[in-house]
Amino acid sequence: MDNVNKPAAISVAATVIVCIAAVTLLVLLGGLAWWLWAMDRATQWETLRPLIATGFIIWGMALSLLVLGFMAFRLLIKDKVKPSAAPVRQPTRPAGGEALYAPLKKHLHARYRLHWRRKVRLLLVTGDEAAIEQLVPGLRQQRWLEGQRTVLIYGGSLLSEPDSEQYAALRKLRHGRPLDGIVRVMPSSLTLTPQISESDLRGLEKISELLGYAAPVWLWKLCDSEWPQADRAEQAVGVSFPLRATEEDVARQLAQMLPTLREQGMHQIAADTRHDFLLRLGQQLIDGEIAQWRRQLAPWLTASRQRLALRGLMFSLPEPRTVDPYQEADALPASQPHLLTLPATWQGIVDDCRRLRGHHVGMAWERGLACGLLAIFGLWAAGLLLSFALNYSQIASVAGKARDLVAHPSVSDYQLTALHALRNEAGRLVHDGQNGAPWYRRFGLDHHQQLLDAVLPWYGVANHRLIRDPANAALQQALSALVNSAPNSDQRAQLAKPGYDQLKAWLMMARPDKADGAFFLRRP
Repeated sequence: MDNVNKPAAISVAATVIVCIAAVTLLVLLGGLAWWLWAMDRATQWETLRPLIATGFIIWGMALSLLVLGFMAFRLLIKDKVKPSAAPVRQPTRPAGGEALYAPLKKHLHARYRLHWRRKVRLLLVTGDEAAIEQLVPGLRQQRWLEGQRTVLIYGGSLLSEPDSEQYAALRKLRHGRPLDGIVRVMPSSLTLTPQISESDLRGLEKISELLGYAAPVWLWKLCDSEWPQADRAEQAVGVSFPLRATEEDVARQLAQMLPTLREQGMHQIAADTRHDFLLRLGQQLIDGEIAQWRRQLAPWLTASRQRLALRGLMFSLPEPRTVDPYQEADALPASQPHLLTLPATWQGIVDDCRRLRGHHVGMAWERGLACGLLAIFGLWAAGLLLSFALNYSQIASVAGKARDLVAHPSVSDYQLTALHALRNEAGRLVHDGQNGAPWYRRFGLDHHQQLLDAVLPWYGVANHRLIRDPANAALQQALSALVNSAPNSDQRAQLAKPGYDQLKAWLMMARPDKADGAFFLRRP
């Protein structure tokens, strides 16, 4: 009855992170919009400081309101589901599938401290249930075993539908990389037919979808022996396949394993004639199992199965049972039920999973949000770089033209051309101020107004020196000639009509606010 009224668990940490991210993004977007449209993209610190201070105040107030609302919401839920008679308080326990791995998380944190996620390897053992029990005794009963910085997790049979709660809890155990590898255990009597391979691959794909992560896969073949070989020296026996391996890679790797099997097998059989596992395995490979494995693994290597990377193939005998089979519960110490003494046969997989990682499947909301934010920041950074380069080039170009006018005070065609180019730059800056700069200059580094204010005085000085002063001197000379000519003379009559226009132009130059641009355009 308590479970019925119990509210759903809400992750406080995840909620706080989402609230902070959402509030920060909204405040940034609001501040950016206000800066673009209400402040005309001003870059002066005196103008930006109130905007930044207001943004921080709004950010703090919104975050505080969200936190208070979240706390009130949680209290409201507790008040709604609280029974009329106050029951005896029971210690809270994780609900659903999270209870499966809550002890594991607590154990790993206590044993390896804060950075246990980087120190520990998580391997999911799946396949035939009886074969799993032969390979790792006690794993089926305890659900997980830990030892030597390696955790073996029971995955059950691939024929049954995966437990969504179990894999959801496993996904939360270590975000980003839930597993380091998956081991598919096969009994000695099993032959991988295309139907079995297809069923296994679909089961592994379902597990990958539930985890949001496709881990590397190892196949583990249990071999049989007619007599016990419990005291035989154990070692990792198997091969590793490259990424996107082919059938030829499988055959080549198995063939390269034969000399090692022969050499180590001879040493073991020389010590004890019963220890013939390695020699027998090598002989079976020579007698045709290489070609057989090449055919059996073909479905695992096809291009359509690239979502699952077949990393290797391992061989071993079943682990010896040192306890009475009728006392299976005592197979592990009662004080340490999850203790794992990792055999040497696992060393190959343990070492290999450190070098190879899987890949994410689908697009989880956390990864989608992170990718979206990274894309936005990346585009903004690219825009900043582009805007910086273009604005720097524009400032350098305008400064170079102004410098050329100052460095050469003489009046020449080169100086007039430079003045014309500077006038075009000033006109472009005026146009940007009236209609807005191009989009690729607007990433916070556009300084067209400041550049225009800086270049106009230089343009005025150069324009006076190159155009106004020579024109003023020429007009004064022409008007002086008109005034000094004899009255009623032919010379005065010839100079009178152009002298009127020259006097008008000279007066307009003295009063620029009264100047008529159309009049100057008509003059040759």
